[in-house]
Order: sequence, then C-alpha cells, then structure tokens
Amino acid sequence: MKLKTRFQKPCMELRIRCWRLHMKPKDKVVETTQQAKGAVDGALGNKKEEVAQKGRHLKESAKEYLDKAKDSVGTAKDTAEMARCHILNNCTEKIKMARENAEEAKEAREKT
Repeated sequence: MKLKTRFQKPCMELRIRCWRLHMKPKDKVVETTQQAKGAVDGALGNKKEEVAQKGRHLKESAKEYLDKAKDSVGTAKDTAEMARCHILNNCTEKIKMARENAEEAKEAREKT
C-alpha cells in the first residue's frame, strides 16, 4: 500500500504521519489549555480587582457617612449647648426680675 506523499521513504512517511497525528493535537491541546488558563487567571484577576475596587468604594462611602454623622452630632451638641445657655440666661434674667419685683413689693409693703 503506497501513500501519496512528497517523501519516498516509508520511515519518513511514518514519522510525518505520527507527527501530524500525535504531536499537533497535543500541541494544540496544550496551547488551548494555556490560553484557557490565561483567560481564567485574567478573569479572576479582573474579578479580584473589581471586588477590591468595590471594597474601597464602600470604605470611602462609610467614611463619608461617618464624617457626616460626626458633623451632625457636633451640630446637635452645639445646638444643645446654645439652647442650654439661652435657657440659663433667660432663667437667670427672670430670677433677677422676680427678685427685684419681690424687693419692690417688700418695700411697698413697708411703706404702707
């Protein structure tokens, strides 16, 4: 049985056939496997970076909310302090006025 090839020697023909049948598919499988592995690694790397970015974004958002909360607490404390001072000032003024009125009333009673 003679095959039509460009080589005339059967051993060369056999080598070529073996190379074509066995080596090329293996090389293709290895290359395809490496490409798939590279694609998976790339996808995982992208996913890790994406998750890290989301984590950083959430961390920054949390910091902003914490700062806003601290500002709100500070504002509330300032408002409470102002209200307390206002109440104290009003109360002390009213107490002074009441004392003055009591003294005037006492003097008026003594005069009559």
